[in-house]
Amino acid sequence: MASNTDNTDNSDLARNLRAARERRGLTLTGLAERSGVAKSTLSGLESAAGNPTVATLWAIANALEVSFGELLGTVGATGFASTTEFEADGVTVRFIEQSESAPRLELYCVELKLGSLQESAPHPKGVRERVTVLGGALLVGPVQSPALVRSGQTHEFAADVPHVYRAVEAQTKAMVLIEYPSGHGMGDQAEIHVPWPTTDKGWDGLRSLVDRLLIEVSNGVGARAIRFFACGQAAQAAVSELCTRLPVLRDPTFCWPLFCFADADQQGPFLVLLPLRFTAADWAAEPVSSCSVTATLRSARTLSCQAQWPGLKLTMAQLTDARAAAAGRSWILGPLAAEVLLQRGALVLPGRLERVAKIVDQVHAGNESTSFSERIDVVGYDAFELIHPAYARQAVAVAEDIQRYAPDVGLNEVIDVGSGPGAPILMLHELLPDLHFVALEPDPMAFICLQRNICGLEAVRAQQTGFLEFDSKDNATPLITSTGASHHFNTAFMLQQAVRLLQPGGLLIVADEFIPEFDSAQARSLALLQHHAAYILWAMAWIEKCQEFTDLGRTGGAYFALRQALALALVDIESGHAVAAINRCREIFAQIKHAGLGQFDGSQIDAYINFFWLELQAMVAGFDYEVERKTHPRRFVELAALAGLELVRKRRIFATSGSDEWGGGTYVFTLRKPMFR
Repeated sequence: MASNTDNTDNSDLARNLRAARERRGLTLTGLAERSGVAKSTLSGLESAAGNPTVATLWAIANALEVSFGELLGTVGATGFASTTEFEADGVTVRFIEQSESAPRLELYCVELKLGSLQESAPHPKGVRERVTVLGGALLVGPVQSPALVRSGQTHEFAADVPHVYRAVEAQTKAMVLIEYPSGHGMGDQAEIHVPWPTTDKGWDGLRSLVDRLLIEVSNGVGARAIRFFACGQAAQAAVSELCTRLPVLRDPTFCWPLFCFADADQQGPFLVLLPLRFTAADWAAEPVSSCSVTATLRSARTLSCQAQWPGLKLTMAQLTDARAAAAGRSWILGPLAAEVLLQRGALVLPGRLERVAKIVDQVHAGNESTSFSERIDVVGYDAFELIHPAYARQAVAVAEDIQRYAPDVGLNEVIDVGSGPGAPILMLHELLPDLHFVALEPDPMAFICLQRNICGLEAVRAQQTGFLEFDSKDNATPLITSTGASHHFNTAFMLQQAVRLLQPGGLLIVADEFIPEFDSAQARSLALLQHHAAYILWAMAWIEKCQEFTDLGRTGGAYFALRQALALALVDIESGHAVAAINRCREIFAQIKHAGLGQFDGSQIDAYINFFWLELQAMVAGFDYEVERKTHPRRFVELAALAGLELVRKRRIFATSGSDEWGGGTYVFTLRKPMFR
């Protein structure tokens, strides 16, 4: 519906609008930000001027958390009543009356000319509509499943979803009864539906709404989306116009701490805002004696600080050094430098990744998958995990804790648990070259990759066995490390085995991903979704600031499909639609798996697409509790205490979700087996 007739007396509307706004303590600017209606339009309505659309009035009513009738009617003995008509585009709506008894009811008369269409945004949660057709025929109900209702028939539906009215036979007349539940109100909406702006005032109103959401998401609320209805443009044209008209989608003077983009799906164009989380891991405050720090560890700590603080501007000399490090053969400095450069607008791959990735397809073709590698692409993991956010930073934190808490390990052999293809061990070897490792890896394909990567390196001895089956002398090991492996098997048993093998005072240092706290199977699945999506969307947020993003090549379709699915899944979670969120991720997993990524073409974008695919595999495997068995940080510390380990230090290297220091992310835990006299 559009505007009311020009000769309508809007004095009731003006009086009710001002009263409702003042009761809420809102300024005109505040109401504009909540409703998406331009401040100038609101000012005119409070002066009894202007011709508001019905969609505009609903947006205002929802923002003020009052019913439609409370805006339009005159208070009488039995409630609100009015004879005001609103008409445009072949649709006429007349509000008749509103009851004050529970449940609150509002009655309208609606007339539609043949072919006329009225699209409506969702009403507050729990609102229902009952439509009785008096003449003609009406297609009415939720957009996804409208019903054909003929003269004399009645149809009732939930109106807290997008819904539609369309006259399909001659002129149609209907009575519409709206039922509000007790205490109705829009509350905190994760998904807001607004009509597509068609005027400058409409765009002003949208900018006000976007400005409010930018502040809210920046300050800590979850994912938010604005969906547009009644958009007459093609999807791509609408997305382009959003990017042109909304400054936040262009390069701003300041950097919002969020990821915002426009897109379109089968429901139409939308705008999504996703929070980006940050954490501090105490790199700069690390009291390590300068005489014990190798040049590699010193450089790695510098790069880790730069990656932790992405807003820190680097000098040309620092950027040049980072490019040189990224292009080199170092297992640790290359990934760190690539992460730093990505955050500064340069899409660069670590030199080691480019070399490892060349043989990915050869290993894929020559080996059958078993156990772990049935669910996770281990060979791809070998190459593309190097660009996982904070993947190398966790190795630096492990090295620092070894130097701080176990400086006398010396020539003793360190047990590394679940070494996988071996990148973390090789990173540690570069940082602390005096250490010797026995690398334990049970998966056949991962072990092949491990043997290839450590070939010729005397400091690492590989053994194809699981940690729980590893036969070694009890109470003799000074140090056990584990990077990215504790969640791939029974964590409680792994901790107990570590206690058996460690000497009194010995250390277990675990670097791994942990999800936010959960207390049910569904909550765990949602925590997994938020956790893995954060790594992917964090990388995408930086990638889209890079010049190289303009050429996505053959994998562009997979990139945008995954971005859309994950973003909308996060909005689903905020909206309380848990099953829909999980299903979105399963569907995009099946879609990408069916399409196949093909051979790695050597491009930066293709490398990240392959990494995203690995992360999606881990997410879906985690839904099924197969291979991926992540717990949350507090529970991990509890399990460690049960096994007999005391917490020496906890460092959160990367934050994915959660609002406190125990939220989801990449952690390094240093645990000690107590010494008893």
